[in-house]
Amino acid sequence: MGRRGRDGPMTVGGRALGRARLALALAHLPAAVSLCNDTCTNVVVRPGEVEGGPDTVEVLESGEAHELPAGTEHTSYGAEADAFDGEVVVGGPSTLSVPYSSIRVLAEISLEMRKAAQTFARWLNAERGGLQVRGARLAMKVVFVDDRGSRAQVTNATARALRARGGVHFALGPYSSGLTQYAARQADADGRLMISAGSSYTYVYEQNLTRLFGFVPPSWEIFGLRAILRAAAERDDAAAGAGAAAAAADLCGAAGCVSQLRFGMLGQGCDPGAMRDAEELFGAASHWERVTDEASRAELGLALRRLKDRAVTVLFICKLSLETLVEATRLMSEPELDYEVHALMGFGLVSSPRFLAELRMGWWQGAHWLEPIAWHGTSGSEIRGNFSNLTSQEFHALFYDQWKLEPSYFAAAQFCALCALSEAIEQADSLESDLVASAMRNLSSLT
Repeated sequence: MGRRGRDGPMTVGGRALGRARLALALAHLPAAVSLCNDTCTNVVVRPGEVEGGPDTVEVLESGEAHELPAGTEHTSYGAEADAFDGEVVVGGPSTLSVPYSSIRVLAEISLEMRKAAQTFARWLNAERGGLQVRGARLAMKVVFVDDRGSRAQVTNATARALRARGGVHFALGPYSSGLTQYAARQADADGRLMISAGSSYTYVYEQNLTRLFGFVPPSWEIFGLRAILRAAAERDDAAAGAGAAAAAADLCGAAGCVSQLRFGMLGQGCDPGAMRDAEELFGAASHWERVTDEASRAELGLALRRLKDRAVTVLFICKLSLETLVEATRLMSEPELDYEVHALMGFGLVSSPRFLAELRMGWWQGAHWLEPIAWHGTSGSEIRGNFSNLTSQEFHALFYDQWKLEPSYFAAAQFCALCALSEAIEQADSLESDLVASAMRNLSSLT
């Protein structure tokens, strides 16, 4: 007999589990889907006219409906419903399509996070036997709606995912802090707890949203800015201890390394929050040169020249392909530009097989690339998660066996976030967001 729990809808079922099969669906939304009624609260974002400029955000208690463009993709996966007593549904926005090539990197990481969510659902349903809530055995279903990498569409996609037919219990955040800050506001307006494995900037978590939980280190740590400042200070101390003559002959000269730290970004869709963090830490103005993967060699060289002219010594490459990065570093090494920085950095590239292939083919500049890593699958740690009972190596094997891809820390963070959510659901013995949020706050960090 079917059942409907007090916290939300449950599907009919009650057969023996055996080995659960995953159901996978990819579909397109019909044109102009209206997703609201008079009781909905919609967060509407109108991006600033200048990249990096302020957006206009309105919270409409009722009225303007969230709509998505015709053909917007959505995808879902979970176990066969009749193998369980019901299901818990998690969903949210994700970049499924790439309307223009300038968000290709964003789409690639979003895909990896969706794969990690599918890996988790498969493991939870088939290996663990689902979740136990109020005596019922529940499978997990995951739903994603395409946000197209757009701040204007991300709240619409969030609302569409959360208000899908049958109901969604908990929200999954998208990749990037710029999108998550708005998706989280929409999830909160819909009364849903959101877990985020793709946002690191502190401004996302300073919006007084009590049902929002993050699972990657703050941007200070992701960008390694504190580590760079610490290394520069240690270099200055060592040079000063060796005497004035030695200090003058040091790499940074008599002025010292710390005084020369200036942060810059090269790329597209960069988050201004990183520049503000760097300005606060280094005490010097930051600079952003906007280029895309379509930039010509001359355009890329001109952008690098402007960064050099502004004395940028800590250069972060954001949302550019590996091919563009390789070209940029080679341009920096040519005598005509001769641009040497103290730190060249980014994230999401080091674990890529293509990165290693470029190194083997003679890309010596890549050996100087800095990439702070919050997690790596080759870690020798024997610590096991409280909920998953997996080590880092075992998660790595689980993901790799399914996708034949090396998981980055974004994949690990997504799996970790879903472990934490699942543990909190069982501890709260509920699918109600506020009760599960309370349980989340009391969890150990080891999931």
